[in-house]
Amino acid sequence: MSGGNEFFTAAKGSLEQAMAFWPEPREKSAGAEAAELIQQAEHNFGVDISARAECLGRITCVEGAHFILCLDSQTAKMDAGFSLKRSALVKVAGEQSVIYGVVTALTVPAPAHSEISDEVELAEVELIGEAVSIGDRAFFRKGVGDVPTLGDLVYLATGDDIALIEQGVEQGPLIMGEVMGTMPRPAKLGAEPFLSSNTLICGKDVDGLNNVVRVLARQAQMARPEASVAILDSRGHFKDVGEDAEWLIPLKRAACPFWELPSEVLTLMACGEFAPEQLVSRVQPFVEQALRQQWTPSCRDNHKVFLETLYSLTGDEADMSHIITAFEAMVEDEALHVFFEDGCVPLRERLSSRHALVFDASNLAVSALRYFTLAFLSQVTRKKEGPWADYVFIDDIDCLFNTAPPLLKTMMLGKIAEFLRHQRVVGGGSSFICQNIDLLPDGVEQQIDGVIAFRMSSPAMIERLKQFDVDKRGALLDMLPILDSGQALVFGDLVPLAERCWVGKPESN
Repeated sequence: MSGGNEFFTAAKGSLEQAMAFWPEPREKSAGAEAAELIQQAEHNFGVDISARAECLGRITCVEGAHFILCLDSQTAKMDAGFSLKRSALVKVAGEQSVIYGVVTALTVPAPAHSEISDEVELAEVELIGEAVSIGDRAFFRKGVGDVPTLGDLVYLATGDDIALIEQGVEQGPLIMGEVMGTMPRPAKLGAEPFLSSNTLICGKDVDGLNNVVRVLARQAQMARPEASVAILDSRGHFKDVGEDAEWLIPLKRAACPFWELPSEVLTLMACGEFAPEQLVSRVQPFVEQALRQQWTPSCRDNHKVFLETLYSLTGDEADMSHIITAFEAMVEDEALHVFFEDGCVPLRERLSSRHALVFDASNLAVSALRYFTLAFLSQVTRKKEGPWADYVFIDDIDCLFNTAPPLLKTMMLGKIAEFLRHQRVVGGGSSFICQNIDLLPDGVEQQIDGVIAFRMSSPAMIERLKQFDVDKRGALLDMLPILDSGQALVFGDLVPLAERCWVGKPESN
């Protein structure tokens, strides 16, 4: 047996290659030492270790963060109505903790050729965390300090274990649906972790994306009525509530003042998205100076004042006349019309006067949507002592990067990174919603705390998603291609345990 473990650890061979060294199945048993550990764990943590829990077998190989479990006869268990499944939660009684893991693979390396011959059944288990006790209190934490060893008995987790693991989200949780599996229960996100962290919501299930945004936005408002929630809705998901809703702002009817754009964005709009970086950097100082004045609500008059100021600053620059012409032309550009309407209300006023706010950007051209998003992010990050919006949902984030020229893409990535850092500092949160995560620039995953992933079939996208997998639960992500409509994998710091969930419909929450 030791030779097999050394081979598997050193050579990283496959299960089939290592099977020549695997022991024959044995009847489940609990020696005196194991029984003592189980009794100690039950006393310390108040959870059920063996009673009502199936003993699955014993550990025959330990490697890094996972171990191989040699199962007791599954035939008897199936006859009794029980069979072990992938993603099942299991536990091991450690010396100072109860260690939890998730079944990531099941295999029968050497199938039996007759009913009378035995076959070896194996399960691969990835460690996820442990329950420890401090005084008379037990709690679950991610990460394992007490590792299992060869011969340890492994048990199927029970409802008591689930209750222990999820007790950290019992106070004011967000209910996004129902956990799927042998123990169905509400799918809970910790309200505080969610509202103070950054989440990626992705996948090809458009209805699922729509539902989860509406469910979480409503749940966030219920969990913290005093919190301000802003939603940039680029696909019109909230249109059915009626455009006369006080908190729904169609951007074609309520424009954004041009002076609320960041100076570099306003410069790029005038110079053109494909302008050389040298030209943009040269013009930007003049734009910044022209913006340093008090503006009144009359947007077109302000635009005239702005152009006159800019002209006086660049009058000695012989090659700047075309820049002034470009600024003048922006007023007539339908794609940018949202920034030059009369009687518009500044973004900061809107963000500071509402607890719930939805910007309906579904009628904007992609270029205008990009610029409005940059203006929105810029305004949110200007208030250093606290967030204009405690939580921000930005839909269709991948659309902003698709076909964008390099300079604009770099600018957007910088603004998004600044926004994510700002939300961390002031204790706010955000959700980025997208269908094609492969369009997201490198580096975004460093600021993501949790993921809600719906069905996707592209191997490249799934591999990219694994970069966001803070729990290193990549094996579960292999289930993404077979998720049904409305199903999602939830993992990361938002939840104590990665789960597969049904997302509830907005009207049922």
